[in-house]
Amino acid sequence: MLAAALLAAAKVQARTPLDFFKAPEAKLPLLENTTRLDMADYFESGMSVDSKNIVDDPVRILGADSTSMKFRDSSLTESTLSLLTTGPDTLLVLTQTIRMPQLDGRVQVYDKSWQPLADGTVPDYSLDDWLTEAGKADRDEVESRLPFILATPAFDPATRRLTWTNTMMSMLAGDEMAADVAKWLRPAISYSWNGKKFKLDKN
Repeated sequence: MLAAALLAAAKVQARTPLDFFKAPEAKLPLLENTTRLDMADYFESGMSVDSKNIVDDPVRILGADSTSMKFRDSSLTESTLSLLTTGPDTLLVLTQTIRMPQLDGRVQVYDKSWQPLADGTVPDYSLDDWLTEAGKADRDEVESRLPFILATPAFDPATRRLTWTNTMMSMLAGDEMAADVAKWLRPAISYSWNGKKFKLDKN
């Protein structure tokens, strides 16, 4: 009985992102459960075949390993599901890059039953987080000219660090204010997992 219990525990610990992706309770509203299972079957069989999401967009799994998997879940969105090990528990970090057409993104953290963690687990970044020394000196000007900041997220399971990359320059290509924005804003900011939430790294 002890051996069986240990084996069962080992199997739970060995769950991969693909296993969580296939779970019936997965919080991926554009992908029905049967669609996710089809996507997984195609990927595991080495077949380059698209499935269809609920709005008939082509979707597929782009890659997967023991700690993360990347998939296209709509014509405008690519997502990465990663495992975050925290003590004896495992959390799921879902990062999404959205083409608006400029690149933007979002992040959500779930427990292993796909229940979202409390608000504040992934803090909303603020303008102050992005400002360089030049940006701080010109803060009033920055606020008046930049009503929002676009950025894309990436989570590294090895370091447990969430990095946001500024994508404002793609929107401002050729614009006369591009040089100012490049001077005012950091190219990226990062947050590290402290056991309960992501906390801004000091730059």
